[in-house]
Amino acid sequence: MKNISLKRYSVLAVFFIFVIFCFVIFGIKSHRKTAKYWNVKPTKHFLIYYEKNSPAEEDIRYLAKVLEEYFQESTQMFNIKITKKIPYYFHGGGLYASNSPVWGYATSKDIHALYSEDKKDSSPHELRHFIHHLVNHRAPYFFNEGACGFGIQIGGQGFHSRAREVCADLFKYPLLELVKEFKKYGRLGDYLAYSFNSFLIEQYGKEKFAKFYQKVTQDNWQELMRQVYGLSFSEIETKWKGFLCN
Repeated sequence: MKNISLKRYSVLAVFFIFVIFCFVIFGIKSHRKTAKYWNVKPTKHFLIYYEKNSPAEEDIRYLAKVLEEYFQESTQMFNIKITKKIPYYFHGGGLYASNSPVWGYATSKDIHALYSEDKKDSSPHELRHFIHHLVNHRAPYFFNEGACGFGIQIGGQGFHSRAREVCADLFKYPLLELVKEFKKYGRLGDYLAYSFNSFLIEQYGKEKFAKFYQKVTQDNWQELMRQVYGLSFSEIETKWKGFLCN
């Protein structure tokens, strides 16, 4: 009897694990499977999915035009060719990543952005993440995230001005630590990354930044910066902080 009970509990345990697994898998993929809630607009480089009767449906021509412009800008910068159309989902609400509400995120296969009545994300940020991963998936996140903010403003304020708000304490944020431990700095780390990478692009050009980004890793970034820019990372850091705060 004891063996039969153990066997029965084992079967039940396996069954429950299987059910939980199915919920996780289908929950993750559900936004792609509910076709009755989505319309799709094909463009030259995208399959743009948008929810029916949503703000994105109203603005779909504008969104398609903007995405194609961003695509051309980023692919030209890195001289990369992408022939397969990119699935791009505009969500009317309830967009989460790692159980936290987000404006958008990119995977290796598709891109998701929030486009609701309150928050309309039509910036190139997530598209840049997608392309940056294709260019160099080994790039430190400080450079990956930082380059996504180039030329973007939020509420009419660019990221240099946001970074300048900590000028009095900028010595507390050495470039070595920002690259190594980027995520521990939270939103401020984002602003500093956006500012530094924008500084590289604005001061030294897109071509040099693309050359740097295509090969950069956590292990080689200091030497590669010297090779590409002809300056040590500490010299570039000094120039960046001088640009921000002097």
